[in-house]
Amino acid sequence: MRIPLSLIFFFLFIFCVDAFTLHAEICKNSSFNHELVISSTNDSYLIPVNNSCMSAKNLSVSTLNIYKISTSVDTENSTQIATTVSCNGFTGNADDDVRHSFMATASSHEMTTTTLAGVCLPTTDTPDVLYIDEVRFLGTLQDVTNTGTSYTSGYQDFTGLTTPSRQVAGGGVNVLVEANLKCRFKAWIDWNKDDVFDIATEEVYDTDGVSTTTTFGFIIPLVIAPGDYKIRIRNYTGYNYSLSSYSTVYDFNSCENFVDTGSSIDQYGEAEDYLFTVEPLCDAVIDNVTGGETCGTGSVNLSVDATGIPLIGDYRWYDAETGGNLVAVTLTGNWATPAISNTTTYYVTVFNGICETWVREPVIAKFNPVPLLTVTPGPSDRIVCGENDMLEIAAAGNIDDVYLINEDFESGTLGAFDNIAINDNGLIINTLTAWQNQSSIFIPTQQVWFPSISSGLGSNQFVLSNSDVGLYTTNNALQSITSYDTTNFVDLTLSFDCYYSHHLLDGIGGTDDYLAIEVSTDGTNWTAITANITSDVGIGTRFQNLSYDLSTYINEPTLSVRIRFYAVWSDGVAVDNIKLFGDKDITAVNWTTTPTGIVNLFIDTTNDGIGDTPYTSGAYKKVYAMPTLAQLEEASYSFTIDANLANGCGVVSYDFNIINRTRIFDSSIDNWGVASNWAQELVPTSDDCVIIKENGLALDTRVPASEIGLAKNLTIKNGGHLEMESLSALTVTDWIRVESGGSLNINDSANLVQITDVTSNNNSGDINMHRTVSGVNDLDYVYWSTAVEGFDVTNISPGTQPYLIYQWNPTVSGNGIGNYGEWQNASGAMELGNGYIIRGISGTSEANTAEFVGRPNNGIINTTVTRGTYAGVDYPGPGDTEVTALDDNWNLVGNPYPSAISADAFIVRNAAIITDNTSPATITGTVYLWRHLSVPSDAYADPFYNNYLYNYNEKDYIQYNSTGSNPFGFNGYIAAGQAFFVLMDDAAPTTSTIEFNNSMRDATYSNSQFYRLDGYVNTEQPENVETTNTIEKHRIWLDIITSDNTASSTLIGYLTGATNNKDRLYDGDNLSEALTHMYSLVDDEKLAIQGRALPFQDTDKVPLGVNIGENGNYSIAINALDGLFENTNQAIYLEDLYTNTIHDLRVLPYSFYSEKGIFEDRFVLKYTDNSILAVSEFEVNTGIIIATNNNQIKVHSQNSQIEGISVYNILGKRLVDLKDVHQDTYNIINLKQTYSALIVKVILRNGKQKIQKVIY
Repeated sequence: MRIPLSLIFFFLFIFCVDAFTLHAEICKNSSFNHELVISSTNDSYLIPVNNSCMSAKNLSVSTLNIYKISTSVDTENSTQIATTVSCNGFTGNADDDVRHSFMATASSHEMTTTTLAGVCLPTTDTPDVLYIDEVRFLGTLQDVTNTGTSYTSGYQDFTGLTTPSRQVAGGGVNVLVEANLKCRFKAWIDWNKDDVFDIATEEVYDTDGVSTTTTFGFIIPLVIAPGDYKIRIRNYTGYNYSLSSYSTVYDFNSCENFVDTGSSIDQYGEAEDYLFTVEPLCDAVIDNVTGGETCGTGSVNLSVDATGIPLIGDYRWYDAETGGNLVAVTLTGNWATPAISNTTTYYVTVFNGICETWVREPVIAKFNPVPLLTVTPGPSDRIVCGENDMLEIAAAGNIDDVYLINEDFESGTLGAFDNIAINDNGLIINTLTAWQNQSSIFIPTQQVWFPSISSGLGSNQFVLSNSDVGLYTTNNALQSITSYDTTNFVDLTLSFDCYYSHHLLDGIGGTDDYLAIEVSTDGTNWTAITANITSDVGIGTRFQNLSYDLSTYINEPTLSVRIRFYAVWSDGVAVDNIKLFGDKDITAVNWTTTPTGIVNLFIDTTNDGIGDTPYTSGAYKKVYAMPTLAQLEEASYSFTIDANLANGCGVVSYDFNIINRTRIFDSSIDNWGVASNWAQELVPTSDDCVIIKENGLALDTRVPASEIGLAKNLTIKNGGHLEMESLSALTVTDWIRVESGGSLNINDSANLVQITDVTSNNNSGDINMHRTVSGVNDLDYVYWSTAVEGFDVTNISPGTQPYLIYQWNPTVSGNGIGNYGEWQNASGAMELGNGYIIRGISGTSEANTAEFVGRPNNGIINTTVTRGTYAGVDYPGPGDTEVTALDDNWNLVGNPYPSAISADAFIVRNAAIITDNTSPATITGTVYLWRHLSVPSDAYADPFYNNYLYNYNEKDYIQYNSTGSNPFGFNGYIAAGQAFFVLMDDAAPTTSTIEFNNSMRDATYSNSQFYRLDGYVNTEQPENVETTNTIEKHRIWLDIITSDNTASSTLIGYLTGATNNKDRLYDGDNLSEALTHMYSLVDDEKLAIQGRALPFQDTDKVPLGVNIGENGNYSIAINALDGLFENTNQAIYLEDLYTNTIHDLRVLPYSFYSEKGIFEDRFVLKYTDNSILAVSEFEVNTGIIIATNNNQIKVHSQNSQIEGISVYNILGKRLVDLKDVHQDTYNIINLKQTYSALIVKVILRNGKQKIQKVIY
């Protein structure tokens, strides 16, 4: 050391035994006698008592612990605990002072000091700014954590910790270091134990200027002798005063002091020393372990391969990784476990006669349940029906432990996974950060994160993603390549071994550094199954197993999983042994058949329950067996199915005897109902799938008239033809498929019925349905609907001008005050369930026959209906018509099927009992069919009187409800192609729907009553048998007949469910367009059909109303009777209140004269004659006196003014009609006196009335 005399004061450090730090001082006197004084700091900064530099000035101690001689030069002190001291032969105690005196003979002198022993003890001027907060030794035989160490003077010695870390020579050690601030870290290990940390050979870690808190690792060289070794860990950052910034680039060493210059730089940091113990290498090495498994409860064979010197003496088996029990010792590497009933992990070590391996290696004994396998369907359900019908064969058992993913990465690749770079950093960085396969032991070599990573024995492989590549954002997913079907799992677990180094303190920096575990059910949208991981997981040489319950994701057909690492220049993550597994209650098996290929096996790849891909191999829960064409020709066939359990626990074989429900028409004789015409010599039933194929005939198959064919489903192949004769029927339970080149021809009045209701039409291909009308002239309209989809309305009658094709609009704005409905032109495709009218029929390929071509309608069809909102009084309409509140409620709808439908079933589905106010119906309970007959004639005998000839008015509608048909004769079955009116209920929403469905169809329903038909006669059954067989009915059909023998009808019935009030299901509003018609009355309601309450009472009376089209003679007659009226002699009378006549209608019709008008007070239907010659019920207590005298008829009222007076002759002709009289007494004087019988009717303003016969 060179000491310049120009310095008044100087200091140095001299190191003696065991890190004894000495303080050197220069003593000065007037004769320049200089003395170097070396002292320990334990002297409280006093000059040593054995100081021979007697003339030296005493030093004083300032508050900064700085010795001062003058104000121009300062000297710092330093401290270190020492043991004994030996300097130049001087021996003494640790707190003794050592000095050396000499005389100055020149202006400067040099002095050399030699360090004999001890490590440097660096200091820091400002130790509280940056310090080491935590050090952890990880992945060792003895992990050690030293946390919350805070700071002292810049150095702390932790070599005296009670329990040092331990590791075997050749093993890896990971050291986690954390500081209170980001900084640069270095570490040195004194491998040669010379108390010097050599930079070239003993530096094990340097962040190289990058500011970080991290984990580093090192491998203990195999040549290192057992014993304790010192490791120094030091961090640094500096503050530049001139730049006002921090920097970590300074390349510091292990010993230098960190100083604060006060002007240029302030150096921060701390050094900490630790000991770790190197254990001797035990030359007993486990090279490989092999687990085993059992089917059902039983022993499992486990094995281990090991090498050792001199030799492996025994193998030791434990039930725990540490501690636990030694359960077995074997002389070989094979061991049969005790019987297990659950998967169990054992641990094994080996002993070479000298030492036992330091670490117990796990080995797994896997338990596989033996499924109690059953194969479905059972023998009674092994049925095939149709050429594309596949027999679904499924294996079922008890719970099985199924692994969907079991990836250990020993292939050297990512195995079942792929690297997905969500954030693109370019090729170079993407390559560095990508998930990639690595072998143990691996130490990354990028920037600052250098842990020692090992996931298992030897060179065991794992996958790693590393973000330690600089200022880039890593967002990489380790994502399953395929998705997995978790159907029929009862639970599901995702587990993997993981080492994740979170760069900052645990829980901090969660948005910039995290690990996410995610799943997807569609491969696009991902959901985290747990909160993002923002804390360290495991260590580099001891991965931690993470397990997650995914039971909420069972029964997902396409489940994917991924592990996503997101980091902004942080550390990295490594994973191994990824498993996706769970208990499954359906056992997947490998399938074969005996003989091979006897049937074709398919699998379902689209999860729609249909085999779509030929089965070749692999474990599946289900396969689909499809017969060959030759097998379909047989009544039955057989094969054997072999189910090989996927977990290797057995093979089960089942013999399948298949019942063939396919019926193939295979004959040159075209009759459906002949068994010998079918390949299996069986006529199809509703359980059979029918195939009509090409047989070389112009007509391959025919359903004869009056015959009902049956099928579960129907396929007509290319070249195949099926003809349904008129009045025949075919009922198909499910679907109909007409292939291209095939044909299904439905002649007029034939019924094609389907049973299963579907919400979407499942038929395919086109049919041809014929509907014939006759006697239609060019002015007649026919009401139509379509039985097929997409049928253009103009194709019904191609020869009809488009402007003569209409549909009904229920309410039209501006049509009167109530916006009544009107006919409007129609064109284009007919809407399903809607009605249309077309004038005449012409231009068809077959005369008077419409041909509907298209896909036949099937299942539930909802048709929109609408109404207006007018509910006021009647008002004048177009021409001389009277518009009512109902005239914005009518909707024209139609039968949408190629078969008849039950009007009763339609009404019940769409109308409700009138008292059901909580759930109003869409329509009232009556349907109205336009029957526009031919010009009326008297060619037909009356059905009741037999010799009374007349015909019905061609302008009348047929009304039908649960009471019956009016007029008599409609059988209650609405024919295919038939449109009809319904009346919307005022309680229903203004826009609603009515429903047609297959339950309204039946093969027994007559499809021959299509309106209109020429010369319709009542030849059908008189009533829908569905209703007549289930409810009691007693009915009377009455006709009003004009002088030209044209009739209009009304129906009164007594039946179950009806009341004497208006009933939705049993009463029908009048919709007659005939000039003369009759109706019954309930209050002010005009009814074409009226249902009345049971039990029938002969005292009942029914008021009747008539609309007379012109002055003349008319008759009222019985059309038909049923129930008690037919079976008993119950009297039926018509009372004419105008003529005071009671007439027995059973004897003959009642004839009368009437003027034009509406009369609702003249006629009463009754069943007793006790009022004959008695005072009318209307005369009681009226206070009306009618008298004749002096050429006048005098009328006097005692109780109320007279409103009106009418006078009729005995024939019913009205002679006087006075209105608005408004007097108490009135004399009729201008009537010629003829001395004949007259009928006088008087109505008072209070509503009372009197009818009296007088002679005048």
